[in-house]
Amino acid sequence: MGGLQNKPTILIAEDDMMSRVLMKKSLANAGFNVIETEDGAQAIDAMRRSPADIVLLDVMMPVCDGFQACTEIRKLPKCDQIPILMVTGLDDIDSIAKAYDAGATDFITKPINWLVLSQRVRYILRASKALEEVRQGEARLAAAQRLARLGDWVYDPSRETFSLSADAARIIGVGDTPQQLTLNAYLNFVQTEDRSIVSDLLHRAVSAFQLLEIDHGLRLPGNIERAVHLQAQAEPDGIISGIIQDITDRKKYEEVLRITQFSIDRAGDGVIWTDFDGNILYLNDAVGAMHGYTDKEELLLKKIYHLRSSYTLQQWHEHWGELKKGHSLVTEVEHTRKDGSTVVVEISENFLPYKGKEFNCAFIRDITVRKQAEADLLAAKEQAEIASRSKSEFLANMSHELRTPLNAIIGFARIIADQMFGAVGNEKYSEYSRDIVDSGTHLLNVINDILDLSKIESGKYELNDSEFDFRKVAESSLRIIGERARDAKLELSSDISVDIPYVFGDERIFKQVLLNLLSNAVKFTPEGGRVSLNAAMTPAGDIEVRVKDSGIGMHPEDISKALAPFVQVDTGLARKHQGTGLGLPLSKTFVELHGGSFAIDTAPGAGTTVIFTIAQDRLLRL
Repeated sequence: MGGLQNKPTILIAEDDMMSRVLMKKSLANAGFNVIETEDGAQAIDAMRRSPADIVLLDVMMPVCDGFQACTEIRKLPKCDQIPILMVTGLDDIDSIAKAYDAGATDFITKPINWLVLSQRVRYILRASKALEEVRQGEARLAAAQRLARLGDWVYDPSRETFSLSADAARIIGVGDTPQQLTLNAYLNFVQTEDRSIVSDLLHRAVSAFQLLEIDHGLRLPGNIERAVHLQAQAEPDGIISGIIQDITDRKKYEEVLRITQFSIDRAGDGVIWTDFDGNILYLNDAVGAMHGYTDKEELLLKKIYHLRSSYTLQQWHEHWGELKKGHSLVTEVEHTRKDGSTVVVEISENFLPYKGKEFNCAFIRDITVRKQAEADLLAAKEQAEIASRSKSEFLANMSHELRTPLNAIIGFARIIADQMFGAVGNEKYSEYSRDIVDSGTHLLNVINDILDLSKIESGKYELNDSEFDFRKVAESSLRIIGERARDAKLELSSDISVDIPYVFGDERIFKQVLLNLLSNAVKFTPEGGRVSLNAAMTPAGDIEVRVKDSGIGMHPEDISKALAPFVQVDTGLARKHQGTGLGLPLSKTFVELHGGSFAIDTAPGAGTTVIFTIAQDRLLRL
């Protein structure tokens, strides 16, 4: 097939049957597939259905001559580049020119040399194939240039003109087709500060006979700014050719990279990259400063494990294995500085595989000051705990030492007041004895509260748990406080649900809590007011107890003060009564020791409601 790899198909359009038969026989014997048609219209229809590889058209045919058929075939899809040979017996120049105008590739004349015909067809097919490969290559090159945002140009120094390819024109913003500009017109697109370097490049290229290149900026219509890379080289004839590439995005990325690099280099925390062998691949300024190196390049000559005291390559490899397994690690270690001193650092390490290699990107922070502050804080905390324990133990001991003689004073004063061993002779002595009993009892209550508080603070308070009837404890507390409420001309009421079960807890403590809360309610409620005690089961299965009064109340922000030991809320009515400020704090602590909750709802002039619960796991169900 003379180098043709496939068996081409030839379409013959000839109205003379004898010429058609001879042409078909000659081409078929040469190894071609042959399709016959009798006129131009049939040829057009055949090409529309299935285009042949080459077309032979007789010029003079009925219905549709060769010129018209050639024109119409060129309009069909995929037929614009198919070789078309015009077969004519006419030898005038006008007919030949007309054939080319119609889109013919070439022509042959009658009478046809049958021996030459097949060779002529092969030649045309080879030439067409080569031309198609050139066109495809140019198309691929053009596509690659568009993807690379690259175009080519030619500069004629003698005429000072730029000839731009379509892609070059598109980059400069002057259209989508090849353009020609004067040198000044091109320079008008170049940013002002770059025009001199562009002119210098072109002048040097005339005599340099080597590749020259620069980057410069463009200012396009619409005030659009772009960056381009320009390459130029002189040809032997003095013409300068080159390429122009749009590098706007690359310049942006480079600028972002520079800013990122600058920010990393100037960051307060250290950034360091290492590999499996402990080589330091990169470190920022902070790492050098942290380790006492004015020239951080010195650190690049060391291994990362040299910074850790007594650390070996084997230990580093073991550490690398842990990092690789978990992908990240946060550790606190001591690093050795250049002068031999140490610095405590917190290292956040990240395992990063990249292109078949493994890296460790670590962020290092100097925490020497923080660790010292933590040590100081821990020492201060320990000292405070020691002082607190000493205080609690002192209070417990002192309270015990005071309570023993105070019990004797109260007992003997009560004997005198009751004149148990006979008349004292003067009624004033009996009156003074009762005052001693009252004052001593008050002081004993204060000491007991202090003793309870000191035991709680020292962690030595133990609950004396037993089963008891909470209703009876509540009723007993109401009877004790009843006389004081009557003396203060207050209305005292209660509503204690009958379905409240027995409680497993410290009966004395709950009685003290109720007496503390009821006593406070009576103390801070003006004459004519109301105090109530309510207790009922909640849907959650707990006992909820409410001690409510219509007294002076307090601001919500004062609740924290009221719950602090030895603190009293400073109100006019509060200052009329004695108190240590331990009632509410102890009551809250006692309730919480039993697993309950404690809350205060109050407002100035609207009274106070203290709510506490006894948790369901403290209740005994039948």
